[in-house]
Parts: sequence; C-alpha cells; structure tokens
Amino acid sequence: MSSSFRSSAALPAAFALVAVAVAQTAAGQTYFVPNVEVSSEYHTNRELTPFSNQKDATTGYFATLQALMGKRTERSQTEVRPRVRFQEWPDRKGVDPVDAFLDLSTDYRTLTSQYRHLLKPGGRIYFDSAASDQMYDVSTFIAEHIFPGTTSYLCISRFLAEAARQHFEIELINNDRTNYKLTTQKWAERLESNRDFIVQHVGEWTYRKFRLLIWACAAMFDLNVVTAYRVVLR
Repeated sequence: MSSSFRSSAALPAAFALVAVAVAQTAAGQTYFVPNVEVSSEYHTNRELTPFSNQKDATTGYFATLQALMGKRTERSQTEVRPRVRFQEWPDRKGVDPVDAFLDLSTDYRTLTSQYRHLLKPGGRIYFDSAASDQMYDVSTFIAEHIFPGTTSYLCISRFLAEAARQHFEIELINNDRTNYKLTTQKWAERLESNRDFIVQHVGEWTYRKFRLLIWACAAMFDLNVVTAYRVVLR
C-alpha cells in the first residue's frame, strides 16, 4: 500500500528525510539508496487542448534527485521515497521550476498479516489489480492528469511471496490481460461514439483526458506493458 504527497512546500521535508536516512544507514535493518536521473520530454499538446497543432509542441528538461529509504522487520517493510524534480520548459511560462514528491509505502508483509488477522478459519480473500514488474514505472500523463503524485502497480511475485510467508494458499490466480484489453477497447469506442453528450456535460478537457487514458490502457494491455490479475487466497 502506498500514499503520495506532491507539493513544492514538501521540498524542505524531502531534504530533511534524506539527511535522517543517511544518519541511520548504520542500523542493521535500515537502508538508503540514492538516485539521480536526467531526462527530457516532447509534447505536441501538453495541456490537452482541442484542435492543437504542431505549433503547440514543446520540450521539457528534467533533473530528478530521489532516494529510497526504509526499514525492514520480520513482519513489515516500510519505505519512504522523497523525490525532488527540477524542470525547465523554455516555451512555457508559469511553470514551477522545482517540484517535490513524498511517497510512503508499506510492503505486503503488513498487508498479508492483516489479512490473516481479519479472516475467520476457512475464510477467503479476493482482490484484483493492475500489475507490472516495474512497480513505479508510471507515465507522466498518469502522474499529472489522473493520479497526481506517484502511484504504483502490484508486483505479483512479491505479493505472493509474502502471502506464502503468512501461510496463505493460492486458490485462484487468473491473468485477465486479454479481457481487460478488449474491455478498455470497447470503453474507448463507446466514449468516442458519445463524445457530444460527454462534452456537453463535463467539458472537452475531461473528455480528452479520459479518451487518452482508456486508449492508453488498451494499448498497454495489448503490448504486455501491464497485466491485470484476479487472485483468491485462503
């Protein structure tokens, strides 16, 4: 499970957490992994405005400083990911040059132990989730327009390993990638066929945002970028 906070006001806190983590790396079950990334992005229509053309294209440049820090115990693993992104958009005004994110996540050990605590003898747990081996490889579009901040996918191998530690039996596991691909394709087609009604009620921007989202989901399922699992444990 994870939570995410995104704010320029979080910048001092992010640096403070990094400093604390460095001081604690000597502890046996505490770890600290720094990371620096440099990247660029090219957008033909970053603001998702209707009737845009190539004259609206723009390029952004980024430098990201981040760290993974956490503490492991026999029953849980908690991680904090402060991330500071410096950005420059030469063709755009009013863009904050510094963006700060703070992510807090609790590993599956705590989650599966709670399952064990809540279940009656012989009980079952069902869940479904989008999944990827690259848990934090979420696009800028998702982070900016759908789930502000940072979200993550389910890593099925890690989850099942922790479920086994809690002595759960896997009763059912289905890979629903093909079903979700076909479903999202139909959603996108129906969305487009009802464009006028949707724009009238929620506006052009919202329509365009969800059109991009649903078609992107269909493509990711089709290309095996993400998977959808249904799982039953007992």
